[in-house]
Amino acid sequence: AAGIVTRAASAADAPPTIAPAHLRTTITPVPPEVAAQGGMLLADQPGMKDGFGDLTNHDFLRVNVDAPNLRVLNIDPPILTVDDFLTADECDALIDAARSSGEMKVSAMGGTENQNIRTSKTCTLNSPALTDHPTKHAILAKAEALLPQLTGLSKSKGAFKAPTSGSPYSFELPQVAHYQGGEYFKTHEDAFPIEVAERKGYQRRATVLVYLNDVSEGGATSFDKIEGLDVEPRKGRML
Repeated sequence: AAGIVTRAASAADAPPTIAPAHLRTTITPVPPEVAAQGGMLLADQPGMKDGFGDLTNHDFLRVNVDAPNLRVLNIDPPILTVDDFLTADECDALIDAARSSGEMKVSAMGGTENQNIRTSKTCTLNSPALTDHPTKHAILAKAEALLPQLTGLSKSKGAFKAPTSGSPYSFELPQVAHYQGGEYFKTHEDAFPIEVAERKGYQRRATVLVYLNDVSEGGATSFDKIEGLDVEPRKGRML
């Protein structure tokens, strides 16, 4: 998953009629019949495109609503997929490189009571064997196309450094995660708690997760607070 982070906007940046995302208490789903069809294809909903783009721009990062294969699974908070985000060859090449790198390690991430909430293996794409991998560059380039406020970021000197007032956006280094049967990443939030974001001086605004292979069963990404929203893995699919 490639995590994208940016400095938190000041109150003056946000329209006063909309509460900040962390203060909103309602969830706005897509209609059940649309969800059953795999989400809302924005190409078929011209009346929704501008509104959804404005919503993502308000609290997160503006989404390119004209991106091919973009489907909205939930309106607020915005959750979407893009099939064929990576090609099959790009996926296979990154899997092979990560496996042969020797960098895949068990993740031991503690929760609030120091319990292990993640048991998968991961590696960050900054080792000599992976830092210039073509699929890494493809993920970043396609993330910039999907989130146009990030255009050109991956080629800047501060691409992977903490955001500053002069360079308000940054990427976290992409990682490869591998789950075998029975392994998991328990319920968690990608965004920092408010007090942590204030201390760091920035907040994570978006996560780009790409499935690198198909599976015969299991492996879904579940959103526990949104009833019925489980995203099935599909090779090349971005969530």
